[in-house]
Amino acid sequence: MAEGVDRISAGRKSSNKVMRAIFFAALIASQATGGSVSGFVTNSVTGAGIGDALVIVWTAQQGAVQQAVTDDVGAYHIAGIPDGQYMVEPSKDGFFRADLGRPEPPVRISGEARFDLKLMQGASVRGRVLDPEGKPAAAVAMRLGPFDGQVTDEKGEFAFKEVTPGSYILSATPKPQANAKDGEKIVTTLYPSAVAEGQAVPIKVEGADLSGYDIRLQTASAHSVRGVVINTDGKPAPHAKVSVFKPASERMTTVHGSWSVMDVPRMVEAAEPVETGEDGGFAFPQVMDGDWRVQAVLPSANGLPGCGATEVRISKRDIDDLEIRLAEPIEIEVSADWGDPPPQNPPPAPVLGILPFDGEKGIPQPGRPQRLQYFAGRYFIGHGFGQTPGYYLAAVMLGNRDVLGQVVELSGATSLKMIYKTDGGSVRGTVENGMGAMVVLMAEETPASRLGYGAKCDANGGFVIPDIPPGEYTLLAFPDPRVLTSPDFPSLLVENGKRFTVEAGASAQVDLKLMRQQ
Repeated sequence: MAEGVDRISAGRKSSNKVMRAIFFAALIASQATGGSVSGFVTNSVTGAGIGDALVIVWTAQQGAVQQAVTDDVGAYHIAGIPDGQYMVEPSKDGFFRADLGRPEPPVRISGEARFDLKLMQGASVRGRVLDPEGKPAAAVAMRLGPFDGQVTDEKGEFAFKEVTPGSYILSATPKPQANAKDGEKIVTTLYPSAVAEGQAVPIKVEGADLSGYDIRLQTASAHSVRGVVINTDGKPAPHAKVSVFKPASERMTTVHGSWSVMDVPRMVEAAEPVETGEDGGFAFPQVMDGDWRVQAVLPSANGLPGCGATEVRISKRDIDDLEIRLAEPIEIEVSADWGDPPPQNPPPAPVLGILPFDGEKGIPQPGRPQRLQYFAGRYFIGHGFGQTPGYYLAAVMLGNRDVLGQVVELSGATSLKMIYKTDGGSVRGTVENGMGAMVVLMAEETPASRLGYGAKCDANGGFVIPDIPPGEYTLLAFPDPRVLTSPDFPSLLVENGKRFTVEAGASAQVDLKLMRQQ
């Protein structure tokens, strides 16, 4: 039997070789005008060709230029393309980019070009939930990172399908228990069987189906939290969204430049958000002991919600009389100082990054200086998006204090001043085999943040990072942008990074190798 299977396998491989040979012979014989691009779209895990995948050749200026659909072995050929730089992107239902967030690098198409592409098939993640006695637990709500909506069946089993590549926390939330003795309740449990956020083990999805992810529900001291939301007019607020959470003890990670990232720490939720009733009332049946923030947001017809929050400590008793009062947003004025003397025609300042740490963002108001409406709370002050060539953001002043890269409490109307300087340095270089790779220049981390400057390599692995504040940095090149938001990033930076000093007004050349893959 094994010999027969081997013969069948060998026959398929031979057939594929013949088909590929015929395919490329047809390309050589093609007399289409303009350049052409050809190659294969394959599964990045199995290496098999992917049929019926759409391949589009496009540019940011022109949009789609040409397209084609792959054949049974994943081969494609697109002709009639004018000479130039293009993006060549594959897609197919049920498949995802293996490196989400990173587009294919541009390629030069002149004459006959060859470009192979990879996709990763959406994976399934399966497992089972048991109660504290080891019996199957039905009707348990499951969440895998941002994916939810799955509920365990009568056997306690669950399955997430077509999950995109990434690293996720798996959690199981049972129905609230009406009768619980001494405050001990079955609570939301994280894989493998943890109650504390820091004890959860992430599940890494890389295109292959996964199974055996079992969770045994745990008990913990938990109590109910009930209360009412009061609107700005003093009346109960129906249909407000109420959340109970606390910020995860993680640093904010931001990268500024031609390639930018803002990674906000995840919130640790004590329970799923609830909506207030017609009487403005809300209830969380089980919240574990600890310090939590209870926050209410009420949507508004004009697009600006009302928001309010209070801090609570859950310990040894239920809370039945919590009151949250909604408040109007506070106004924050943001101005820019371009130096002395300022430019004759000051360029518009890039948008300042004010990211909610536990507050609720409002909306910007038109005008100059910028006027932003936010709600009282704690916010991270970062670079934001947008660059002004020749300048770098040196500080953000809140009164007499520089708060760039810090978490600050905003409780009333205030102003922030963005201080710009022009003595920045620059770093350029080449990454070996680095076409499309990411390069970051990370400053020393602080208790609140990791700040850096980034660029993306061109088709030859070249990169340029301009307008960098003088100082000490660690330089790192890597192929997958998800590395930056990985829990392992600090250790990867130490193990693979290159220490580098940026001098004021100087341009430096440096050659790099890609970070070693884990």
